Amino acid sequence: MSRSQNQTGRTSAEWTTFVGSCLILAVVVALVLSQLVGTHAPAAPRASIGSVTTVGEQHHVDVEVSNAGDETAANVQVSMEFVVDGKASEADQVIDFLAGGEKAQLVFILDDPVTEGELTVDITGFTVP
Repeated sequence: MSRSQNQTGRTSAEWTTFVGSCLILAVVVALVLSQLVGTHAPAAPRASIGSVTTVGEQHHVDVEVSNAGDETAANVQVSMEFVVDGKASEADQVIDFLAGGEKAQLVFILDDPVTEGELTVDITGFTVP
């Protein structure tokens, strides 16, 4: 008598393999569907001024840059303008990549105390990779 004539159904090992394969396939399909159907907010980098510390005769301004969107922003350009007695000083820094929800810290260095002028920091541009 051959082996196939003795078997009347699937073995437990075959059923276990079949159920495991179906579960893995269901997880893969669910991940693909969630990526296709889910919402993706565009990149939205923002800059805010944090603390100012004095180091020697320089004043270090901490700037936090965050991306409120879901997509990545690349080459995020952060511009700072400091106006004292009508004379403006400007500086720029670039962050290579900022993923959705990610935060980064920058430091701008000023010669004059922040209290003597008007300080503004803003995002002036970025690319979508």
